[in-house]
Amino acid sequence: GVTKNITMPVLPSSEIGMFISSLSNQVWNFIPSAEPDALSQAKAWSIKNIDNEWTALEKIGWDSGRGYHLGITPSDVALLVGVFSLAKEAAALGLPLPNLISMENTAIVFSSIEEMTTVLLEYGQARSIIAGTFADKRKAVENATEVGVVGVVI
Repeated sequence: GVTKNITMPVLPSSEIGMFISSLSNQVWNFIPSAEPDALSQAKAWSIKNIDNEWTALEKIGWDSGRGYHLGITPSDVALLVGVFSLAKEAAALGLPLPNLISMENTAIVFSSIEEMTTVLLEYGQARSIIAGTFADKRKAVENATEVGVVGVVI
């Protein structure tokens, strides 16, 4: 836990400079939660990159193609399922359907339960494909047995 900054007159292109750069890169890129071997470190970096890609996708959400996005986090899915259940009950009672709120914070109004069902079926299919794609990427990284294969997975 000690940090010390020093300046040394070493050319980066010299043997010592390249050694220091290499050592610095190894320390900088080390993931403490993974085993120190090259394969485990490569897998940890790949999983981290996949997780970052997923996080970026969560911020964008699912593009409905109708001018709005719906969230894809587990809490978003749970909320959409809950609203849809209420909408089915409202439709059965002849009441107005509840609105969804898009990621753009706009109300999504449906004229019928059939229209809402169509959109949410499309959403569910797309969300399933997205989750499956990311699960496949993670599984391929987990199953990789060579460092060179791990980078290909991403």
